Amino acid sequence: MSFDLATTYITALHNHYYPTTCLQALGLVSLGDVMAQCLETSSGDGNGAPISLDWRRTLRMGTLGVIIGGLGTATWLRYLEDQLPVIESHAAASFVDLPLWLYEPVLRAFELSGPAHSVGLDTVADSLLVVVKATLDVCVWAPIANTLYLALTPLSEGRGLASAAESISDNFIPVMKSELMTFFPYNLVAFALIPPLVRPFTTGVLSMAFSTYISWVTHLEPKLAIALATADAQAQEERRTERRSEMARDAMLVVAAMDAIDAMRTDAARVVAAMEHTDAARRVVEAMERIDAAAGGMDAIETR
Repeated sequence: MSFDLATTYITALHNHYYPTTCLQALGLVSLGDVMAQCLETSSGDGNGAPISLDWRRTLRMGTLGVIIGGLGTATWLRYLEDQLPVIESHAAASFVDLPLWLYEPVLRAFELSGPAHSVGLDTVADSLLVVVKATLDVCVWAPIANTLYLALTPLSEGRGLASAAESISDNFIPVMKSELMTFFPYNLVAFALIPPLVRPFTTGVLSMAFSTYISWVTHLEPKLAIALATADAQAQEERRTERRSEMARDAMLVVAAMDAIDAMRTDAARVVAAMEHTDAARRVVEAMERIDAAAGGMDAIETR
C-alpha cells in the first residue's frame, strides 16, 4: 500500500486544520531561522569557519511561527475565504458579515461606487474580488503579523519593551515594503488559483523565505544600526568637509577680488599721479614758453 503524501496532507487539513497549520508553521519558520543564521554566519565571518547554530533562538522563532502563522494567518485566511469566496458572481450579501470599516475603504479605492457615490456591490467580478482580498490581506493582517514578529522576537529573548519598540520603529517600514513586494503579487495568484485548503501550506512556504528575512533583520538590527550610524556619520563628515572646502574656495575668491580691487586702486592712483605730473610738466612748459616769449619781446625792443 503506497503512501500518498498529498492525500494525507489534505485529509489532515480537513480533519485537523489548526494542528496541521501549526505543525507546518513550526517546521517552516524554524527552517527559515536556520537559513537566517547561516546567512548571518557566512556574511559576518567570511573565513570558512563552521556554522554554529543557536537552537534556542530557532525554537523561539518556531514558537512565534506557530502563534502568528499557524494560528493567526490560518485563521485570517479561513475567515477571508469564508466571507469572500470566489464564485461565479457576487452580490452585496457576500460582504454582509464583514465589518463595514474593513471593506468599504478598499472598495472605494477601486471606485466601486454607485450613482449616489455609495458602495455598490450588485455584481463583483471574480478578478476584482481577488484584488480586494489581496488588498485586505496586505492592509489588515500583514501589519498585525509583522508588528507581532518585530515586537515578540526581542521580547522572547528578554530584551525588554524598549528593545521591542526600537525594533518596530527601525524595521516596520522596510519589512512592510518587502511584504508588499512579496505577498501582494503572491496573493493575487493564490486567491485566484490555489484552493483555499492548500493555501496555508503555500503561504507557509513563502512565509519561510520571508521569516528568514524577518529573523535576519531582527537579529542583525544592532549591527545594521551601527553600520548605518557609521555610514551616516561619515556622510555628514564628508558633507561638512565639502562645505568647508566650498567656503574656503569662496573666501579665496573674495580675497582675490579684494586684491584685484586694491591693485586697481593702486593703478588708478598711479594714473592720477601720472596725470598730475603731466599737468605740472605742461604748466612748466607753458611758463617757459611765456618766459621765452617775453625775452623775445625784450630783445626786439632793444634792437629798435
